[in-house]
Amino acid sequence: MTSTDPVTRDERPARKEEIAEIERWAEETRRVVAAKRDAGGITPVAYCTANQKGGVGKTTTSINLAACLAALGFRVAIWDLDPQHNATLGLGLKPSLQGTHYLFYDDEADPRDLLRTTKVDNLSVIVGHQKLEMLAPGVASMPQGKKILADTVPKLNGTIDVNVFDTPGNLGIYTTNGLYAADRVVVPFTPGSFEIRGIKELNDHVKAIGEDRPEFARKHDGKKFSVDHVFLTAYDGRENNSKDAATIVARGFPDAYIDSPVPKRAPVVTAQSAGEPIITWEPHSSASIGFMKVARTIVERDKVLA
Repeated sequence: MTSTDPVTRDERPARKEEIAEIERWAEETRRVVAAKRDAGGITPVAYCTANQKGGVGKTTTSINLAACLAALGFRVAIWDLDPQHNATLGLGLKPSLQGTHYLFYDDEADPRDLLRTTKVDNLSVIVGHQKLEMLAPGVASMPQGKKILADTVPKLNGTIDVNVFDTPGNLGIYTTNGLYAADRVVVPFTPGSFEIRGIKELNDHVKAIGEDRPEFARKHDGKKFSVDHVFLTAYDGRENNSKDAATIVARGFPDAYIDSPVPKRAPVVTAQSAGEPIITWEPHSSASIGFMKVARTIVERDKVLA
């Protein structure tokens, strides 16, 4: 099935003015990224996409946020930390032991040797594998097992500008590794009170990790480690639970909430099944523009190009 097949088309494309505005911003951002690199480089940043519940759009967010940032000219790597390895499959690659599994298995492993290119320019993946699950107890029992990723990521400095950690739907050892290695935490959620409660539980976990990361505050001018970005996926403005969820989370996390919900659209799933992000599959769809708006907020809020 191709991106031109009418069966896969999004019946609700974004408005023309939205498309024009985001394209103007993207073009200007690409110029700034190129100039910044020519002037001496971009300070690397790492994002952990996390939520202890599955089915909330976590992997979809990792794939599409990474693809949006790559489209802006950043050199991006997704680290697939989930034994289900859906980020790997969703970008058209096959799972392999020569990926994140190898990084946790062998402390001599170099992530530069494990980067795999994708169909998307500037976007690479360190693929996952189901045997990560078998490896987890051993990693968790290691004295510094929770910080393996934090010790590994700096090896990509100069090669990768933005690292995105796609984590499992739990707060186990791989999510914890992603949080110890991250500069920022991104939390997608879907409508439903259970998911909203889960964000608060995740935030408590993030704060506890922050207490064990004194170097974070030094690196980030005194900033405390916390949930930085929260936004709604699978949004349907016709449904009360979507509106209610957005209102509740905006009130509970006013500094982290991104008021650009990504609409619920079937082509997002279709694109992922075909091994592509929605922004290359249907670049003018409402979901594609929604993810680019989220990326814009994150880039501007985090001053990634400062």
